[in-house]
Amino acid sequence: MKLLGKLCISLLSVLMVVGFIPVNDVNAAVKLSATSKTINVGRGYTLKLKGTSKKGHAKSSSSAVKVSAVKKTKKVKVRKRVTVKVRVRGKWKKKKVWRKVKVKKKVTVKNSFYLAGKRAGSADVSVTYGKKKIVCHVTVYQPQLNTVVGYTYNLASRLSHTSDSTYWTSNQAVALVDEYSGLLMPIHSGSCIIYRKVNNKVKSQIKINVKSSGDVKVGVDVSRHNGIVNFKTLKKNNINFAIIRGGNGCRKYGTTDYSSIDLNLKRNIEGAKAAGMEIGLYWYLNSSTNGLMSSGDAKLQGERFADRLSSLDIEKNTPIYIDLEEHSALLKSGSKNTKAEFQKEMCQIFEAKLREKGFKNIGIYASTSWYKDYLKNDYFMNKVDVGEEGITSHWLAHYNYASKEGAQTPQFYYNGRLITPDIWQTGSRFRISGTGSTYVDMNYLYQ
Repeated sequence: MKLLGKLCISLLSVLMVVGFIPVNDVNAAVKLSATSKTINVGRGYTLKLKGTSKKGHAKSSSSAVKVSAVKKTKKVKVRKRVTVKVRVRGKWKKKKVWRKVKVKKKVTVKNSFYLAGKRAGSADVSVTYGKKKIVCHVTVYQPQLNTVVGYTYNLASRLSHTSDSTYWTSNQAVALVDEYSGLLMPIHSGSCIIYRKVNNKVKSQIKINVKSSGDVKVGVDVSRHNGIVNFKTLKKNNINFAIIRGGNGCRKYGTTDYSSIDLNLKRNIEGAKAAGMEIGLYWYLNSSTNGLMSSGDAKLQGERFADRLSSLDIEKNTPIYIDLEEHSALLKSGSKNTKAEFQKEMCQIFEAKLREKGFKNIGIYASTSWYKDYLKNDYFMNKVDVGEEGITSHWLAHYNYASKEGAQTPQFYYNGRLITPDIWQTGSRFRISGTGSTYVDMNYLYQ
């Protein structure tokens, strides 16, 4: 009995000593993957609760952050009625039976929460598990870009571009964006949001603040390919001018008549003028065959265009551009000098027919590479005053160029002299209300 009493006293002493030894709180190991986080509007972060088997629940204190469960796709077995072939009395027949099959199903990932930045601000995201709670403080930042009309900017890297990304603007009257490359084209003072989407879901965004520039105008170039154009809508969206196609080559195409005149020429001229927009015109120089054009081709195109413009009572100082881009018609075999001389001859014949009717403001449209490789000739590079024989203006096509300090537009050299365009065609995949087609070419005119 005494021995039993001693054992009880010893055991009690041990328990008392153990009671004074600090025991780690099991909750001390429970934590969040982050207790503070900064995210951009339109972006997000996956917050994880670690160190507990209990199911957690997350809640945001502000509409700046939206909390949703993280889901993933996994294969699970389900009972499903399927059709199988069975052999009955020597013959194969179809029969429906119940089988366990694997199907893809979205399931919630335990203790993972997606925090989406909805607007600039902050929020406390509290995660509860059982009667315990842990908080993550989230700051939501709105990325911004300040820019000026006449300068382009490539947003692809800024918005984490992927191959399946598309870009959209919240206000076409302030800034446009190339749908696939993310090239930003500011067009008027104000602010808007540019969104990067994947499968029509916003993945990232940026706020654009635009200031106007008094010496830059914004315009479109249009043809029958653009369908029925609503120039009044374009004007409301701060489009100042339109360069309208006169025609193409010497033959009838789907978008031209038998005189090679663009089917929408008259409609487009009248519509642009009625909307109070400045106009220019261009002609796509081409051959009567699939091969090299002749002097007769150039003469015929010049005569037809000049006659039609005269019948439409077009002002004589209206800018008219010769569009040079048809390889088979314009690039004569031989050296680059040979190619430039041949195009000079064709353009001078075409230009002469326009001048006979009094049109005296003739320019050239070509891509940067075409200017550099095929137009190295004083006739194309040395501009003259309106009214003089020769080229009065350079219209340059160069897509996806982001403006740089000291190089607002694409440029190139000729005989050591830097050539800067008067009009820059920035791209061809812009969307803007008022054009009947999906996309439209956009341009800056520098005064």
